[in-house]
Amino acid sequence: MLVNKHQRDLQLVVQPEGVKKKGVGGKGTGARGATTMANVIKSSLTQKIPIQINEKGLPEGENRATFNSYIGVAVRAHVSITYKKWAYVPMECKDKLWDDLKSHWRLDEYEWAKGATLSEAAKKWTQWKSCLSRDFIVGEISLLEVPPMYDRYISQEEWNQFREYRLSEESMNSRKKHQDIQSKNIHSHHLGRAGYIGKEKEMVSFYSNLHLYNYLH
Repeated sequence: MLVNKHQRDLQLVVQPEGVKKKGVGGKGTGARGATTMANVIKSSLTQKIPIQINEKGLPEGENRATFNSYIGVAVRAHVSITYKKWAYVPMECKDKLWDDLKSHWRLDEYEWAKGATLSEAAKKWTQWKSCLSRDFIVGEISLLEVPPMYDRYISQEEWNQFREYRLSEESMNSRKKHQDIQSKNIHSHHLGRAGYIGKEKEMVSFYSNLHLYNYLH
């Protein structure tokens, strides 16, 4: 059975004591911990990594998936999970996140794409908080301390605040509302790291080949 990254992170929590977790940028000595994208950081020390941005402000090209993954790591480092909504996150935090991305990726000519990139960061931040809540607070496992694979991003004080809110009546009612909406969605979509851009290109290629096949036959 295939196991996704978040499930592997979850496995680290339920393992016996004595299993060492992965350090930032270091080599794993036990189960795999949270992604740090150390390879991206190392590569960008000599020169920034090239990335293409389309007219919609979305990444494309061969480095698209890696760039999207790095956004997820960067938003964890710069934006606290204690904010209820992305709209409440100070612009200073968002600017630091953008500066982080620009320090590793060739984005200087794409300053106009900052809004679209931060919107993608907002989605990943919201998804991460949902995963933390589901896997470590309101599910079968309820941790009083920060999940060990995420302690490089979350302080104990932040975890306490986040946990308290996620167990509050307000949050639980909101969670139930979203679950009810999701249960009525019979067409769940899974785009993967490539996102809409990757699927769009796959569809264009598929229909182009289909058109060619029909023409030849």
